[in-house]
Amino acid sequence: MYNHILYFYFWLVNTLVLLGFGWIFPVDVVLGNWRFGMAEAAVYTGFWVTFLVWCFWDWAIAKKFRLDLTWFRLGYFGVVNVIAFWLASRLAVYSGFGITDFTVALFIAVPAGLLQQWVKTRILNLHHRHQMG
Repeated sequence: MYNHILYFYFWLVNTLVLLGFGWIFPVDVVLGNWRFGMAEAAVYTGFWVTFLVWCFWDWAIAKKFRLDLTWFRLGYFGVVNVIAFWLASRLAVYSGFGITDFTVALFIAVPAGLLQQWVKTRILNLHHRHQMG
């Protein structure tokens, strides 16, 4: 069950990061198109980014990557987040999300990845405490 909660919070984090960047850097991060408003685009893009991160996470587990090493996990998910945000921006017709260039994906991915790892740590701690008590 905690995986569903973790997925939801990753989605929420990605959505909030997108909204923040959209408000702070509206020239470089475009949220919304003829189909979606700003909030809708952030929610849809947040979902697809979370889905891609989850797919790469499952793949890394299947390949037995050393995700227990903090530096490796942060590096791996940093790259995964850059790819996920960039791919979502390339599909702007479906996501409503656009960026000016690849480096913007990097700037979005850094806080998103750090917040994802922070949320993961908090959810896992709560999960372990709930199992113990």
